[in-house]
Amino acid sequence: MLGTLFENVKITPAFQDQTGAAIAGDWISLKGAEGVLILVHEMRGANATATVLRVDKATNVAGADQSTGITMNNFWYVQDLTSVTGDVGASAAVGDSDTWTKGTAATSFTGSTTQSKGQWYAIDVKASELPAVAAGVQTNFDCVQIQVVSSNAAHYLSAWYVLYGPRWHSAVVPSAIVD
Repeated sequence: MLGTLFENVKITPAFQDQTGAAIAGDWISLKGAEGVLILVHEMRGANATATVLRVDKATNVAGADQSTGITMNNFWYVQDLTSVTGDVGASAAVGDSDTWTKGTAATSFTGSTTQSKGQWYAIDVKASELPAVAAGVQTNFDCVQIQVVSSNAAHYLSAWYVLYGPRWHSAVVPSAIVD
C-alpha cells in the first residue's frame, strides 16, 4: 500500500455509540471507493436478546430508492470477553479470542444470545456488489447503511465505516457522507 493509511482509506462513524433497540446508521456513498468494511462492536448487557444486523442500499446519501437487505457475501464475527461474570462493564480478560468466523451469505445476520459478552462484526461490501438494475429498472445503487434491525436496550453498540480502494488521486479525500 502506497502512502499513509489515511491516503488510502476513509474512516467515518456509522452511528453514535448507544444502547440499542433499532438503530439506523448514516448513509455513505461508495462513489469514491471500491468498497467499505463496516465494523460493529456490541457489548450485550444482562439480556439474552440477539442483535440482528442488515445492510441496506440506496441511490444517494439521503436514502432515496432505499432497498432493504443486500446480500452480505463477506462478513465475519468474533466473540470475546468469555470470562465476564456480570453485566456491561464487569471485569474481563480482554483478548480471549482473535479467531474470526466467516458467516454464511445472507441478507441479515443474527448475533449471539449469550449475555454480558462482547461481539465484533466485520461486513465487507464491494461497490461492484450493488446492483445497477433492480426489477428491470436502472437504479445506480451506490450508497449503503448499516441497520441494527433489533437489539435490546441493555446492549451497547458502536459502528464505523472504513472505505477502501480509493477512486481519487488527490491530497483531498472526497467525503463519504455527501453525494
